[in-house]
Amino acid sequence: ATARTPFRHPPSSAGLHLSTRRSPWAAMRHGSLELLGRAARAVLLPRSRPTGARHCGAAVGDERPERPERPARGWAGRRGVPAKKPMTQAARKEEADGDVVAEVRYRRSSRILLVGEANFSFASALCRRFGDCSGLTACSLEPRAELLERFGDGVSKRLADLEARLCGVHHSLPAAQLLERFRPASFDCVAFNFPLPTATPSPDAPAAAGDAEPSGDTGPGTEAALHAARLRSMYSELSKLLEEFFEGAAYVLRPGGECHLRLTDQHVTARGLRSAQQFGLQFRRRVDFSEAFEKVYKPLGYRPSAVISAGQSRRKAARAGFGVQHSSTLVFSRGRDMLS
Repeated sequence: ATARTPFRHPPSSAGLHLSTRRSPWAAMRHGSLELLGRAARAVLLPRSRPTGARHCGAAVGDERPERPERPARGWAGRRGVPAKKPMTQAARKEEADGDVVAEVRYRRSSRILLVGEANFSFASALCRRFGDCSGLTACSLEPRAELLERFGDGVSKRLADLEARLCGVHHSLPAAQLLERFRPASFDCVAFNFPLPTATPSPDAPAAAGDAEPSGDTGPGTEAALHAARLRSMYSELSKLLEEFFEGAAYVLRPGGECHLRLTDQHVTARGLRSAQQFGLQFRRRVDFSEAFEKVYKPLGYRPSAVISAGQSRRKAARAGFGVQHSSTLVFSRGRDMLS
């Protein structure tokens, strides 16, 4: 019988790799567990793997390479949320200068007049960015006592902060009195935010509704007639208010100054807008306001609030805010060749 040749360990690791890769089960037949482990590593792991890498079956003395630190991810870095774009050099300069840059730009160095402030939150928003508010003047239609009764401590603290920062504050000043209260060409910019007339119908509204249906009928026809009469009255009052504002704005604006009028989209068809050209104000552009409100004005603290008539309860008046999702800013400029 032919003598069986005993199995011998290969002399080197290179030979081990070549021999055991061909037949790894030969080591099991001879009971060499250590050799089997080396054979499995030679078969399963690629030879191009770095010797110092930490992997399955690595030697005890191998060092694990340091894992680079994962950058911390805030809300802007989460999946599905776009990261905040870095500020440009021009944006950093504007913020450092204290200007408010949104759909329009308000410069800290300009003389700005705000007409029809209700809760003075827009004036407070500009003043918060400006720091020095000596060039800012804010006016309200309501007397100071009514504002304090309506808004409470909120508007009281806001007015105190505005006056401490040298902002001019005037009360009981309708748009029709701008010519009497200010000098001509004394402002670089005039802004009127959402001039909404009061909801009280005019004396002609009930008569118009009564002509449409008998006075004893309360059917859908009467309700529709009353609603139409209220709308006609509201648009008529708004047109008259816009004419008074444009006349006063053209008087107090310097040549080349801008007039900013913000309206909800349902009011941009008011006839009073046509009177701007009559007083020397040229229409420049119409831009969306809702995006600027969410990104700029709202973080600064601006909360739109309607001007209401006297006699309403404080609780009802406090709810006299409105949404600005569908609203626009109309930009006009005063002609340079206009006579004062």
